[in-house]
Amino acid sequence: MNTYNPADTYAMAELGVYRDAAHRLGIELVEQTVHSEEKVIRSYGILQHLVSEPSRLAARRPFFLIDQEGIVRGRWVPETQAELFPSEPIIERV
Repeated sequence: MNTYNPADTYAMAELGVYRDAAHRLGIELVEQTVHSEEKVIRSYGILQHLVSEPSRLAARRPFFLIDQEGIVRGRWVPETQAELFPSEPIIERV
């Protein structure tokens, strides 16, 4: 879980919701404070230049398949930012 701005009361309240959900699910929530959205996007390896404005950066929408033990079993990152992502590759892995 990345918290973008620990000084932001809304962000910290939202973090409380995630902590509570993790506790109820019996999973460990790993928290990391970051100081920019770009740092988060780079950490997931999903940063790309916008086709319409190459000087701007944006995140592609990745999909992760995580099992009940918290192990990532699949990762799909579209080559470009698409409006829709086909669900067939994910369903085949499940």
